[in-house]
Amino acid sequence: MMSKILYRDDQNAAVFGVCKGLADYFEVDVSLVRILTLVSFFFSVGTVFLVYFIMGLVLPSKTRLIREGRLKRRASYSDYNETRRYTKKEPVDEYEIDPDDYKL
Repeated sequence: MMSKILYRDDQNAAVFGVCKGLADYFEVDVSLVRILTLVSFFFSVGTVFLVYFIMGLVLPSKTRLIREGRLKRRASYSDYNETRRYTKKEPVDEYEIDPDDYKL
């Protein structure tokens, strides 16, 4: 069993990638984490901003962990949801494509 590692995802980051890393860690949609973070910014009088900034500086990046071999390259829960959001159909196996469908 592989233990979970909290990181910031610098590849799919909006600001520091902290929300994306938290979404991957807790296996929830990144939009939910970003909305909760944004709402908590308004009610925390700057505390959440400070915590977010510190986490952005302290947490290791996903690319560094993959390079060091401490994290395997894999698709996360939120990566799968983002892919499904922008595609209408399920992924198709390349051998299921009929070449006759693409003749001019």
